[in-house]
Amino acid sequence: MLETMKKPAELILRQPDDMHVHFRQGEMMEAVVTATSNVFARAVVMPNTIPPITTVERVENYRSRIIDAADEGFEPLMTFKILPGMDPDLIAGLKAANVVAGKLYPEGATTNSEDGVSDVRQIYPVLELMQQHDIVLSIHGEDPAVFSLDREEAFLPVIKQLRKDFPALRIVLEHLT
Repeated sequence: MLETMKKPAELILRQPDDMHVHFRQGEMMEAVVTATSNVFARAVVMPNTIPPITTVERVENYRSRIIDAADEGFEPLMTFKILPGMDPDLIAGLKAANVVAGKLYPEGATTNSEDGVSDVRQIYPVLELMQQHDIVLSIHGEDPAVFSLDREEAFLPVIKQLRKDFPALRIVLEHLT
């Protein structure tokens, strides 16, 4: 069977997407946006800025600043940061603002995550609405309470529980090694 399969003569990659970028803010943002938009057609934009991207207004303002700094035709794929106590009523508006994902940062796991989630059950109302609105859950999957080389493995029970409790929620587990 393998002998009869034809190989394509050529594979053309027109312009790839960056599926995880931190543009940050200020001059750094402008430099990274410029460099990214020179190579990529689109990029999934991480929301762990100060203040974090948590509302429709912040999504739209950040998107505008990115587009202003980018090459023509570049499309930022916006995300929002999921915080404990976040109003679930924001989810419909975020979906209407074309966010592609909500980002879960465990408290203290990475840059600007001091306000992150310490117990995922705190955000179940938000996750339920993300599932209903078909917004991807993007997770920085680490347990910051354990040794650095064991953090990802220690977070796996959380992933298993989320899959059980939200079977239709699309989940991206980032930084998987």
